[in-house]
Formats: sequence, structure tokens, C-alpha cells
Amino acid sequence: MTLPVMFGGPFATEAAVQPDAVANLTCWLDADAEAFSDNDPVGTWTDQSGGLRHFTAAGAVRPTYKTGIVNGKAVIRFDGVDDDLDSDKGLEQFTTVSAGTVFAVFNVTTIDAGSDNGTNPHLNDPVWADVSGFQGMFFRLTGPTLQNLHYDGNNDITTHAISTGTWYYATQRHDSGNLISTVNGGDEQTTASGNRTGGGKVHAGKGQTDFFAGDIAEIIWYNAAVSAGDRAGIEVYLADKYAL
Repeated sequence: MTLPVMFGGPFATEAAVQPDAVANLTCWLDADAEAFSDNDPVGTWTDQSGGLRHFTAAGAVRPTYKTGIVNGKAVIRFDGVDDDLDSDKGLEQFTTVSAGTVFAVFNVTTIDAGSDNGTNPHLNDPVWADVSGFQGMFFRLTGPTLQNLHYDGNNDITTHAISTGTWYYATQRHDSGNLISTVNGGDEQTTASGNRTGGGKVHAGKGQTDFFAGDIAEIIWYNAAVSAGDRAGIEVYLADKYAL
């Protein structure tokens, strides 16, 4: 379903598009769609796409559900120590080796002092990642910056300046041999990147070594390069939903 909205940002002429109205949706995590109470531990973050790629945790590593955090919407809060939600599914179930698009809405509150690797971002704090270090969104303390990673035999990286304690929506896609990314609908950053050469299990809040500290509201994966019009529509949906 396409929902027209009034929005004064960079996509003022675009209509919001619900993520499940766009083809090739593989997983949709939306914290506000969950039924937890404030401060509940999150054992399952339900995949809203219908693909049953739920993210789960047990015991002390469960992150915390927080209500009314960003524009009245709920989020999932990660402690940066050991909180982790695991899909138990390989990266190939989320994006293909040659194409994919990922949207994420997050607020990183702290970046660990050890999360400062410029050439191996998979060793830094992630919003989401596969644990084998082939693809994800990571944070580097220097800057600080958001690093988008796609591994084709080399670590192909795009970077965006960010601030801690600030809400963002970020878009990452792999399309026609390029890794392309934006933050809050701003300028695209692009680098050449061939087909991905592997992939491990996908996690939210945990990478190969490090953990995310902050809030995640939504993550959406597609196993195709989403068209410019649909990307703009999804970004309007996210910007309007979270007042970004």
C-alpha cells in the first residue's frame, strides 16, 4: 500500500511506501510492531515480512524493549556489552551475492574505544552484520563515522559522518558492481564492489567481535537493488514515522 504524506525534507514530492509493498523483501524488523512492555527483555524480534526470519536471544544477552523513545515509537536497546539478536539464518537469505538493499533506523549512544578500525570495519561495533564479516553497517570511533561494508575479496567501504546520541535512517545497497549508501536521504557515497564471496549468520547488535550500544527501531532487507522511486518512498516512510 502506498501512503501519501506531507513531508518537508529532501523527498517532499515523494509518497511514503510501506516496506512490504516493495518486491524482494526478505526481512522486516520493526520494534514498534512488537507487543512487549517497557523494559521487557526481548527474546524474539519478529520478522514482519512473512519470511519467518525472526531474530532471537535467550538469557542475559537479550536486549531491552523501550516504549515511546523516538516520535512515540518503541525501540530495542542494546547494552554494547553482550546484547545480541541472532537470526540463525545465513546472509544469503537476506541479500544475494550480487544485489541487495538494507534500511536501518538507529541511535548509537556510545562507540567502544576499540571500535576504530578503518580498513576492517567488521571488527567494529555494528547495527547489523553477518558474523563472518562479509556485509553490515558498523561504527568507527574516529569521526565518528558509519561504515558500510561489502566484501568481494576486499573490504569495500563507504563512510558517513555521524554523531552519537542522534537518530538516523541509513540506506545501503549493492547494485551493478557498486556499494552505494546514504544517511538521512543525503548525498550518496559510492565505491566499486564486485560479487560478495561468502556470508555468515546475520545478527542485530553484534558483529564478528563487537557489540552495538544504543537503540535500533527498524531494519529492512531486500535481496535486490531497490529502485530509486521505491527507495525514496521507503525513506519517506521512515523519515515520517520517526520524525527524522
